Parts: sequence; C-alpha cells; structure tokens
Amino acid sequence: MLTEPDFIEKKIIIAMPQKGDKISFKNDNIIITDMYGKIKFQLTCYKLFAVFIIGGFTLTTGIIEKSKKFGFSIVLFTTTFKVYESINYKM
Repeated sequence: MLTEPDFIEKKIIIAMPQKGDKISFKNDNIIITDMYGKIKFQLTCYKLFAVFIIGGFTLTTGIIEKSKKFGFSIVLFTTTFKVYESINYKM
C-alpha cells in the first residue's frame, strides 16, 4: 500500500518524445537524450514512481525489465492524451 512519504519522495516523468529522443539507463538512472546524445533529463530509478509517455515511442525490453526491478509503472498515451496501454508494477 502506498503511504504519504511515497507520494512526497517519488517522482513522475511525463515525456513527450521528439524525433530522435531516446530513453536509456545508466547506473540505475533513467536518462532521456536528444538525437545528438545531449542529456535532457536524468533521475535515479529509486525515486521513480511512473513514466508517462505521450505520442509514438518504441519500448525496449530493457525499459520493461528496469520497471519491474525498480517497481515503477509505464503508461502510454496517444497524442490526444488517451491511455492506450499501461504496464503496472507493484511497489
């Protein structure tokens, strides 16, 4: 069960990927980079509650494995903000 400290400490990522953006992991950190490899966003997976991805994006098995390992959910939205898939994991 989630408690108040979970909501205070955990973070939610809302990503609207542009052409060439990539989500990857390095040293238990989730990293969003642009097409030139410049880091746009970085956060430790231990503080991650959920990742919301809006628009078209390719998921790899690495992202799904990390979400299971660290217990964060992945929610996929269309460009009109309708949920079309959710990969949930319990904390």
